[in-house]
Amino acid sequence: MSFIVKKKIHEKEYYYLNENRREKGTGKVKTKTLAYLGKNRKDAEKKARELQDKKITNIKHKILDVLSEKKTIKIGAKIDEITSIASKRGFFFQTANIYGGKAGFFTYGHLGKALKANWEEFL
Repeated sequence: MSFIVKKKIHEKEYYYLNENRREKGTGKVKTKTLAYLGKNRKDAEKKARELQDKKITNIKHKILDVLSEKKTIKIGAKIDEITSIASKRGFFFQTANIYGGKAGFFTYGHLGKALKANWEEFL
């Protein structure tokens, strides 16, 4: 999330657009200056909105590009991968996991139950 910061340099005020990001390796939060916005608050807020709208538009275009690509997917490998990730994250667990095989029965985990309830409420 980005925010506007006022900095005073040589007794003059300048506005910048900053963003906090968590570093992957250390987990520390670092502040990064994204853009210079101007010398007064009104212009800074206007320019910040324009930059954020532009960023959102770019993200939408990237999503549409990814969705429009046609790729062939090997179903068997993907289902095993999805099952592995979902069980690690707590969406569901294999009921007969101790027997070493998938019998087609799954038990909802805490996130799976919340997802199911949200889906039912949506419908």
